[in-house]
Amino acid sequence: MPLADLLRSLTERADAEVAALLEAARAAAAAERRDLERRYAERSAGVVDEHERRLQGDLARAVADAERGERRGELEARARARDRVFAAARRALPTAGTGPAYRASLPQRLAAALTAIGDGAAALHCAPALAPVLAPLVRDRAGLALEPDPAIGAGFLVRTADGHVAVDETLERRLAADADELSLVALRALEAE
Repeated sequence: MPLADLLRSLTERADAEVAALLEAARAAAAAERRDLERRYAERSAGVVDEHERRLQGDLARAVADAERGERRGELEARARARDRVFAAARRALPTAGTGPAYRASLPQRLAAALTAIGDGAAALHCAPALAPVLAPLVRDRAGLALEPDPAIGAGFLVRTADGHVAVDETLERRLAADADELSLVALRALEAE
C-alpha cells in the first residue's frame, strides 16, 4: 500500500475514532447534563416543598392566632355584656327588695331562716325598707332583735347571738351565689337579641 493510501487510511481511522470519541463525549455530556438537571429539579422541588411547608405552617399559625383573637374578643364582649347585666341587676336590687313579689315571699323565707338558726338569741339584720314588713312577722319571737341595717341593700340576714350560725337571705348574696347560672341565662338572652 502506498504511503498516501496508508496516511489516508490512518487519517480516516483517526477521524473516525475522533468522531466516535466526540460522539461518546457529547453523549456522556448530555447524560451528565440530564442527570444534573434532574438533581437540580429534585433539589429545587425539595426547596420549594420545604418553603411551601413553612408557609403553610405560618399560615396555619396566623389563622389559629386570628381565630383565638376573635374568640377572645367575643368572650371579652360577652363578659362585658354579662357584667353590665349584673351591674344593672345590682342597681335594681333595692327596688326588687321592696316589690310585691319579693314581699310575698318574705314570710316563707324568714320562717326557713329562723328554723335554721333555732330558738336561741339572734339578730335579724334587714334593709331599712323591709323593717316595717318584717316586724309583724317576728313580733312573737322571743330573743330575736330586729335591726335595720343600711349596709344591706335588699333582703335580710339572721345571725345567732354567738355568731356560729348565719342565714344570709340578702338579694346581693343570692345574686352572687347564683351568678354562674344567671350568667348563662343572661348570655342566652343577649344572644337571642
